Amino acid sequence: MKLARDIRVAYVEALIQLQEQFWREALMIAQAEYPEMFASLDPESVKADSVRTSCDRYYNGQRKNKHYGIFFRVPGMEGVTVGIGIDERIYTGISCDEETQPDNYRRCQTLLSELDDDYLYDAWWPLYRYPLPDFNFREPTAEALDTLVDSDARKKMVRSYIDELFRLWRMAAG
Repeated sequence: MKLARDIRVAYVEALIQLQEQFWREALMIAQAEYPEMFASLDPESVKADSVRTSCDRYYNGQRKNKHYGIFFRVPGMEGVTVGIGIDERIYTGISCDEETQPDNYRRCQTLLSELDDDYLYDAWWPLYRYPLPDFNFREPTAEALDTLVDSDARKKMVRSYIDELFRLWRMAAG
């Protein structure tokens, strides 16, 4: 049993390191490719100096261990951000509280009609989706692990997520 526990601890540590690389690459790509968007990084976002702590909490069951990510404020739209976040899986989209920002929420919802993609919505996210391939960081598939371990494949995936955020950010900013 001790060996099984040691293997599990090593596996979780490897997942933490892979997720940490994912977030660091997302921050670096956003900063390098889209400096205008990066300048609007929301203070609640994961930062380079806090990524490891967030990833540790995610896997080790501490409070506030889910629903973090990288979010960018949309200029001219109070309470609206575009972001890439994590619950069990990675999601991307536009966040805005329907109750406190109803006009901005409705404005974001109209973007749905302009997009051909498979976006969903709820009271906090007028537009979001779980992009493919489906990355469950808690229990990744063999395919997901292959992508995460391959640095070129991971960077390509992360870049596609950041490119999507920039597209949404520009659309929302009008």
